[in-house]
Amino acid sequence: NMRDFAERNPTVSVFGAEGWDPYPGILVAHCVVETSDHWVVLGLRRPDAAYSPLTWSASFEEQVELGTRRDGSGNDQTIGDTIRSGISDELGVDAPDLSEIGVIAIGREFHRDDGRSVLGGAVVATVLLSITLEELWSRLSDHPKAIDRAEHVAWMACRFQSVADVDALLRRTRPGETASVGPTLITADDHLSIPVATHPGSSETLTGSARCWHPTSRPRLHLWAQAAHAAGRLS
Repeated sequence: NMRDFAERNPTVSVFGAEGWDPYPGILVAHCVVETSDHWVVLGLRRPDAAYSPLTWSASFEEQVELGTRRDGSGNDQTIGDTIRSGISDELGVDAPDLSEIGVIAIGREFHRDDGRSVLGGAVVATVLLSITLEELWSRLSDHPKAIDRAEHVAWMACRFQSVADVDALLRRTRPGETASVGPTLITADDHLSIPVATHPGSSETLTGSARCWHPTSRPRLHLWAQAAHAAGRLS
């Protein structure tokens, strides 16, 4: 039975066994959003977020829903359903504004954040929009479908020209660093030549207290760069 299995396999988590953390407990799509004019969007998570507050996400995360969503739509049948709901809820972007959704990695997420455990399945996906960054900023400012825009307190975007640009940014900001990765740091670094744009409604003062990256943002950006290079969008 399950208890016997757990006793014989002490390093494996088991659903339904008391005292065990089920793993994976949730399935989340970790998405990198790129606009039609090739800006990669980063969102600063709000200070009271349940997980990873005041970290930069590249670009958002959306949990797979097994029940009815808030808009009354049915449960997610595919990861594509999850991603489309996420970009609608957080960015105000409709399905016709999507050029492409691609899954580039599947893995496991295991980390502890302020005493809370994250034990889940992770799907890393890329989202290519058919709208420009200016249009996206407009959606974020005032769009009735962006019901979760408040999950982020600031937005910025980076325009990478090459895989080396992405690598340079990731080398500059190590995992677990407490230094901000906001626009001021990027534009003031002589070793980085990455154009940065900020959302008009974002407060740059908030970037000074950011704790750097959401736990999956670094691998997300690295994998996105490899995919964009293979597609000919990065040198």
